[in-house]
Amino acid sequence: MSSLLDPQPRPISKRGWVYLGLGVIGLLIAVLAVSAPYRSEGASVVTGGAPTGPDVGITASIVPLSVDAQLDVITTRLSFSSLDPDLVDQNSYRLIKDVRVSVITWDGAQEYTYLRGSLLGGASVDVALDGWNIANYPFDEYNTELWISAVVFKPGPAGEASVAKDLMVRSAASGRVSGWNTALVLPTEVSANQQVFVQVSREFSTKLFALSILALIVILAAMVLWIALLVATNRRPMDAILLTWATGVLFAMPILRNALPNAPPIGVAIDIYVFFWALLGALVAAVLLAVLWARHRKAILNANN
Repeated sequence: MSSLLDPQPRPISKRGWVYLGLGVIGLLIAVLAVSAPYRSEGASVVTGGAPTGPDVGITASIVPLSVDAQLDVITTRLSFSSLDPDLVDQNSYRLIKDVRVSVITWDGAQEYTYLRGSLLGGASVDVALDGWNIANYPFDEYNTELWISAVVFKPGPAGEASVAKDLMVRSAASGRVSGWNTALVLPTEVSANQQVFVQVSREFSTKLFALSILALIVILAAMVLWIALLVATNRRPMDAILLTWATGVLFAMPILRNALPNAPPIGVAIDIYVFFWALLGALVAAVLLAVLWARHRKAILNANN
């Protein structure tokens, strides 16, 4: 007869096969639910944008490249182009006038000058995000905006630049950022000053992975604390392996915390509401098992003497 001290394999009953089948089906559903919305790069939603019209002024194309939530910065690539016959040569597409493009963000302005005879180019622009929303990791969302304008300028008599006229600007956007969902709202008309709104949030798979690691941390802490309580109430015998296991869990938890995707700095909401208490529970369990082990060894020594 099988027992815990002498386990023997037992046949699987019909009910067991049913449970096994339901478990496999549940696992497949979970895999499909996670993999279906997964993207190697995050989603990108672009709304607005001026309709196609005469080639007047310049076009500013915005491509988000990366997001640094700890620095509250999204890095974008801005590319400028034009087919305006009053601005560029239609054969070489080189400028026939001096152009200055201004990009204004929440943390300042940047200007890019393109002289007559040169090609319009692009630039990498760091755009400041609002607040320290990383405290809400992994559900943090960020907003920002930038203004794009352009002018034709002429050198003044003393060498200074004087503005000849404002140029009309059309904005466009494309591209994705790995691990992030981006949403860009573009003006619906060409204008001398284009205001673009940007919102970023973490991709579904990033949130799921972070929550899974947090759940693992909580489960490990609950397991080691439960075993410690069983030993403390004499429901299970004391063994030195339990103390080693509890200590290993205690040191593994910060490693799991740092394994979070784009791990946030210490002090965010998940630390206050989850990680700190799980770590405290594991610490209490390890200390309790250490005390119980010491008492157990003392009792053995006294019995031998």
